[in-house]
Amino acid sequence: MDALSGILRSVRLESGIISRARLTVPWAVSSPGAPSPIFHAVTHGACWVRREAERTPTRLAAGDVVVLARGEAHVLFDDPSTRPVSVRAIPTRTDHGVMLLEHGGGGHETRIVCGKFVLEHESGAALLALLPPMLHVGAGRGALTEWIETTLSLLDHEVERDDPGADAILGRIADVLFVQVLRRWLASDTGSARGWLAAAQDPHIGRALKLIHDDPSARWSASTLAAKVGMSRSRFFERFTALLGEPPARYVTRWRMHRATDLMQGRRWSTAQIAARVGYASEDSFTKVFKRHLGVSPSAYRRRLGGANGRA
Repeated sequence: MDALSGILRSVRLESGIISRARLTVPWAVSSPGAPSPIFHAVTHGACWVRREAERTPTRLAAGDVVVLARGEAHVLFDDPSTRPVSVRAIPTRTDHGVMLLEHGGGGHETRIVCGKFVLEHESGAALLALLPPMLHVGAGRGALTEWIETTLSLLDHEVERDDPGADAILGRIADVLFVQVLRRWLASDTGSARGWLAAAQDPHIGRALKLIHDDPSARWSASTLAAKVGMSRSRFFERFTALLGEPPARYVTRWRMHRATDLMQGRRWSTAQIAARVGYASEDSFTKVFKRHLGVSPSAYRRRLGGANGRA
């Protein structure tokens, strides 16, 4: 598993379809936003999107996808002069198991699929903070674009059906769409990526992250990681710290705590077993580090989760 896959797996991406819209000119719809990232995929026609916090709209054509990484309030419209109507004021109905919104004046039609991306682990907020407020992937050439177009075609086809398991299929298609949009943005990035996302693209640091993520219990140090990825210790330490914002040892510890909280979710591991799995020889040493990083003891953290994930 590459570094980016490991990061996405760790934050537990769960996607879903909110609605699909059939909008005819003239039309404009305002949305209050959501607590999680929202995406709009244009499957037919064209429109504009503008975040509430900006003045300049972005043009979207068929095959385009836009992700609002902070779930901000925004407006979708056929023309900047059209007065928007709140999405909450537009009647909807369920069609083929998905909420359908129909609105507009009867002119040329634009079809949009709207969905959400939820990063269930608490560290997901750290990943979202690294993204720009809006990611726009436009139709064009290249293998990644072809994959996105194929995914949108599958998405458009599936929302028109009402077969058993449709919700699960739509969720998985949306998962794929998020990863493809992220890959496309990273591929076209001109240096704005930071943290995890920048490190995952670096050929040496990305390999080091993969090593840490795959085996957090190993006795990793700057020296051992540098040797594994073919760099001098000083150059590795400097590059790793510049990209991740913290030295290797601190990152290793933080990742161990990240994995420990994962192991507390729905599995019956004791604290001693979790300590061993993330590289600590004793439960006491693990507990001290856990409390220092998360502010509570492992047992208190379990209670916060509901107390049903195992014994402390």
